[in-house]
Amino acid sequence: MNKKISVYYIALLALVAFQVITTVVQGSLVVHHGKKMSQIHAQTQELRQQKLQLKTAIAEESSLAQVSLSVSDAGFSPIEKPILLSAEKTVAYSGL
Repeated sequence: MNKKISVYYIALLALVAFQVITTVVQGSLVVHHGKKMSQIHAQTQELRQQKLQLKTAIAEESSLAQVSLSVSDAGFSPIEKPILLSAEKTVAYSGL
């Protein structure tokens, strides 16, 4: 009888130990996954910030204001009175 009780308690202890080990391993995997997700989120935010900075730099380099400032032709003068075309106005003379 005592042998049956001791085998029962040993099996019960082994089962509880297995359950504790399984729970600890699963908890550590969840924590590791959470840390990895936060690292990926931080990296994504950093890459988005870099992308925004690069887009801003490209926009500044290719803007018309930069192009007009970089023109070094002495004969260049900006248009002060642009020609506006509409359906009522024509560019060519049709004297027929």
